[in-house]
Amino acid sequence: MPNEATNFRELLQEDVADVFLGLDEFEELVTFYPAGGGAARQFRVMIEPSSRREVQDAAEFVLEEIVVHVSTDRWLGIAEPRIGDRLKRADDEALYAWNGETRTADVAMRELIYERRKQLAKGGARNR
Repeated sequence: MPNEATNFRELLQEDVADVFLGLDEFEELVTFYPAGGGAARQFRVMIEPSSRREVQDAAEFVLEEIVVHVSTDRWLGIAEPRIGDRLKRADDEALYAWNGETRTADVAMRELIYERRKQLAKGGARNR
């Protein structure tokens, strides 16, 4: 894509879209559902998976976290994240929700922590 930037911020946005989230790089297409309603939309992100386990009462849960590298551009990403924003990965029906945590942010890209809880076992026998 030819450089159409007129300032440094626009140049960074172009780099995010063309280089970091380029079609042949590490990107993934997600569907984004904004908190409080609004139209769902799709855009490209990079995702780092991580996982931690927690035990609560008689049920065991896994808290699945993903770190989502997303453009700050309002059309190509998330300009203003809100707690409760949700996203769906293309190959997964379960939704992740933004927990309010931002790992890093600059004028062109953010790293947002999305999570979901999955129950692994229930009851004393811990049947799986």
